[in-house]
Amino acid sequence: MGVCPYCNDSGFIGTSYIEKEEGGHRSMIPFTEPCHCRVNISISKKFGILSPVSPAHPTDSIAVHKVFKDMNVIFLGSEDIFLYLVKCYFLTGFMYKNYIVLEGGTVVEQYNVPKDSTGDWLTTSHLNQYDLLALMFTTSARYTTLKDCVLEVIKNRGRLAKSTWIFSPSEKSLKEAREYSQELEEHFLKYRIVNLSNVIGGSYKLKGFKPRKDSYTKTEKDMNDSLGKS
Repeated sequence: MGVCPYCNDSGFIGTSYIEKEEGGHRSMIPFTEPCHCRVNISISKKFGILSPVSPAHPTDSIAVHKVFKDMNVIFLGSEDIFLYLVKCYFLTGFMYKNYIVLEGGTVVEQYNVPKDSTGDWLTTSHLNQYDLLALMFTTSARYTTLKDCVLEVIKNRGRLAKSTWIFSPSEKSLKEAREYSQELEEHFLKYRIVNLSNVIGGSYKLKGFKPRKDSYTKTEKDMNDSLGKS
């Protein structure tokens, strides 16, 4: 990979100095923060789906925030490009913001309270805490409560003015997705629709994007197909 040009592989970058007074003496203490390379590694470790995605380029992260910050967006097109945009957005503020990327099926598996349950369970309202939720309409498995759970998440986040990104390969597949319900239409009227084919080499001119390795993509597809058949 070579040496990181930003931190020379130290993992940290010095950005400024802060003034500190102690015992009547003033001193300037260097203020450092993790380098982009280390944050990229942290993102990949926390979100397995982003681990095969190429590291987010700092200038791309700035551009993505400039265009999409605090917006609700429906992205249509390449999953590889979408995940790179997600990683770019996460790069800025990752150490002090709450970000998450999920497939619709994960909403059911982790945030849906089973009937007649006892004890403590996470509910869909738990997803309200995130500054950005990137939700992928790519679930293969059949869940009877999937549509209701996704609708509740979209409604709650809209009510609280929390940014939400939706991904689907196309407009047709969006409406055919297991996560989709007719009730989402009125909420999606407030979303910006972005065709991802216009992103790479187009109006956004992202520098760091590279397609995921075919082996990773095939493995993920095989896993989703096997879930759909179970």
